[in-house]
Amino acid sequence: MVNEGQNVTFSCSAFGVPAPTISWRRDGVEFSPSSDTRVVLHSEETTQVDHMGPVYRTTRTLTFTNATDSDTRNTLGDMYQCVAINSVGGSGSVEESEDVEDFTLFVRG
Repeated sequence: MVNEGQNVTFSCSAFGVPAPTISWRRDGVEFSPSSDTRVVLHSEETTQVDHMGPVYRTTRTLTFTNATDSDTRNTLGDMYQCVAINSVGGSGSVEESEDVEDFTLFVRG
C-alpha cells in the first residue's frame, strides 16, 4: 500500500533464449498508459554468457509517480500482472512458455 502522492515501481525480470517478451496487464487486460505521463513503462535487455552460451534477461518496470486513487478503480486495489513470454520455434512449430507475476496496487488517500 502506498500513500497518495508517493511513487511506486513494480519490476519484473525473466531469463531465456530467445529473449523473453514482457508485458503488463491491469485486471487481466493488457495495460498501456498511453496518455498518462505519471505512469512510465521501461524495458531493459541484458545478455549474460555461461557454459551453455548466451542467456537473455529482460526487465520491465512499471512506475507510478505521484500515485492517486484513480490509479486503482476499486477499493480492493487493482491487480497488475507482469507476463513474460518466451517463444521457441523450430521445424515449423512454435512453443511458448508463459510466466505470470501478480502485483496489487492500493493507494491510501
